[in-house]
Amino acid sequence: MEKKIHEKKGVTFDAVREYRLEKEVPVLEGFWKWLDAQHAAKGTRMYKALTYIQNRRPFLDTYLEDGGCSFNNNTSERSCKAFVIGRKNFLFADTPDGATASALVYSLVEIAKANGADVYYYLKYLLTKTPTNLTSDEELEKLCPWDPECKDALEQLHHADQKTIFDAM
Repeated sequence: MEKKIHEKKGVTFDAVREYRLEKEVPVLEGFWKWLDAQHAAKGTRMYKALTYIQNRRPFLDTYLEDGGCSFNNNTSERSCKAFVIGRKNFLFADTPDGATASALVYSLVEIAKANGADVYYYLKYLLTKTPTNLTSDEELEKLCPWDPECKDALEQLHHADQKTIFDAM
């Protein structure tokens, strides 16, 4: 069901949420009803599996609340893979502060990618805004790549660069 909704182009998070509530909730309810009817001998692998899933039940349904959430963490795992593989080769990562800085920059890059923003222009935009620890939450929210103001600013940066390139020709 998740694959079906995500194959469609231009689907909003609200549409994903509505689809999940309509199509997936009945399937999950059936699964939970089936699960509740299962009885396994204590100490068996089946008993451990049933206990494991029932203990996580409150958390498993949370993906239904937000269309932007994923049913699994495969995307997160894939986005971290390059960082984990390359971290030993990163410049200045030989100290804890260097590793923290690398992780922060890498997080910004992945956030930009996940929101369809051009990484170069997003980082350029952030560096011109130079947020600090004194920047308010509202101001930080406007620097996020999903914010309409940020999207407009990124488009303007891109067009300005394109104009400069064509003017130089």
